[in-house]
Amino acid sequence: MLNKLEKKDYPEYFEKYVELITDSDIVHALKQQLEQTSALFKGLTEDQLLHRYAEGKWAVKEVFGHIMDHERLLSYWLYRFARGDMTPLSGGDRELSVQNARYIERSAASLIEEYAAVRQSTIQLLQGLPEEAWSRNGYAGDQVMSVQALAFIIAGHEKYHINMIEERYLKL
Repeated sequence: MLNKLEKKDYPEYFEKYVELITDSDIVHALKQQLEQTSALFKGLTEDQLLHRYAEGKWAVKEVFGHIMDHERLLSYWLYRFARGDMTPLSGGDRELSVQNARYIERSAASLIEEYAAVRQSTIQLLQGLPEEAWSRNGYAGDQVMSVQALAFIIAGHEKYHINMIEERYLKL
């Protein structure tokens, strides 16, 4: 059983993501997002996927790619921390990652398929964790984060960007 997530479990920067997730069953929340996000992207036209709401901003395809990149990174941190590895880990350059991935050139179908694989991998990782692993911590740079917090940050990060897509890109 998961404990109540506390602010000491993650750096303040991630609060904006954590507060977006109200479902205490994080695996359930991630499964719901998988369905909802896949449906959203399946329903977009190529013009919508290539839309940038302002010059210098990512296209919707690139935001989707960033969501996947970030989930991979945080899932890796989660895996390491859950296994008791306290080696400080670093993030990456999100701009460089999106630029070099060239998500803009990929088909919507291939992006949706990759997203589903990334999310299923995260869900399987979480479902296989022994109870004590959820309370383990590790270092992201010099900041302490818990395994449980990382799971909520993954979901919250996606929710943050989906909200942004709906508000700034699609105005649904």
